[in-house]
Amino acid sequence: MQFITLGKSELKSSRIGFGCWAIGGTDWGPVDDDESIRAIRRAMDLGVNFFDTADVYGDGHSEEILGRALGGERKKVLVATKFGGVREKGKAPRHDTSYGHVMEAIDASLGRLGTDHVDLYQVHVPDPATPPSETMHALAELVKKGKVRYVGLSNMDVRQTAEYMKHGSITTMQPGYSMIERQPEKELFPFCVANKISVLAYSPMARGLLTGKYGRGSSFHPADVRQVDMEFRGKMFEMNLKCIEKLKPLAQGRTLGQLAVAWTLSHPAVSVALVGTKTVAQIEENAAAYDKPLSAEVLAGINKILDETQAEKNTYRDNAIAFLRANPIVKIVSEQKGSALLEDMVLWIMFLHGERGVGRDKLQSVFATAILMKSKGTLGQEQCMEDLRAKLAAIHAEVEKA
Repeated sequence: MQFITLGKSELKSSRIGFGCWAIGGTDWGPVDDDESIRAIRRAMDLGVNFFDTADVYGDGHSEEILGRALGGERKKVLVATKFGGVREKGKAPRHDTSYGHVMEAIDASLGRLGTDHVDLYQVHVPDPATPPSETMHALAELVKKGKVRYVGLSNMDVRQTAEYMKHGSITTMQPGYSMIERQPEKELFPFCVANKISVLAYSPMARGLLTGKYGRGSSFHPADVRQVDMEFRGKMFEMNLKCIEKLKPLAQGRTLGQLAVAWTLSHPAVSVALVGTKTVAQIEENAAAYDKPLSAEVLAGINKILDETQAEKNTYRDNAIAFLRANPIVKIVSEQKGSALLEDMVLWIMFLHGERGVGRDKLQSVFATAILMKSKGTLGQEQCMEDLRAKLAAIHAEVEKA
């Protein structure tokens, strides 16, 4: 196992990190807690010393399982958790990084983890209602009290990251990054490198897509987040499957999942690849992914395939945008909600229909869904249904006025 120092800190992390979202048991289908514990302990045997969780994973269950698994071995590893995502029974998910919430959240997490401190405490999601100065003030107090060693961010862009940096030191950034999700390369990675912020890349296997295990006939448990993942649906899924077939000859003794993780770690900005894990077999495969870095020749071959696939996706996306912009319903709602919503809209159309030609009624429904998903987060889909009906009625009213 290879190791790396994170940012300007004293944290020395394994290049492979154990992602603990799935073991929470609510968003990735059923899990076996005993197997999760065995997987965590096997990870330690294999040299993995970085474990990343969040208070919202399984409503705290992920932290509890991690704490139980580590037990007396806690001091031998790095424990990272996150705060800011709030799920309350009967209510839509929300974001809260206020001073009061931070103070409550850390104590709750420490209790579930069975420890007196976390090595890395990360802001999980941006909270528009709370200024970064307030959040960072709370985190600075936690560092002084010894409950937190270092501070990190997650799911932030360059502008948001820069705002947090005005009020304190940021050690890590956690974005989603994989062969099929390369947006961070453009701005975020150069910014992190320039500011000595270590990147912890989550979903390096694109939620299992890049393992090659899923095909046209695949289905998921109703509680699995991939049920509503556009990369697993319609034309986008077809393009991804074609890409994976082209990548197979380049694995050269690796599994496709190992190839995906090794490619992720080949980027100079990426310090750690966080591999989501539920079983012993998974961590045994994943831990060996970077035993030998990819050759320059293999990397060039992979990137050529990825560039071709992205070009095909861009063409599909551009055609969908052109169709949407020509539709009067889109014009009405986008003017009200802002053009940034248009890209979210395109993704939902791809997911629901997999084609450019969308009927007026379907388009209205999708647009209303996108508005709600944008404002409430994808975790709140079921809770959004009543609001969806109301929003749809409002859109109909606007159409009639037009």
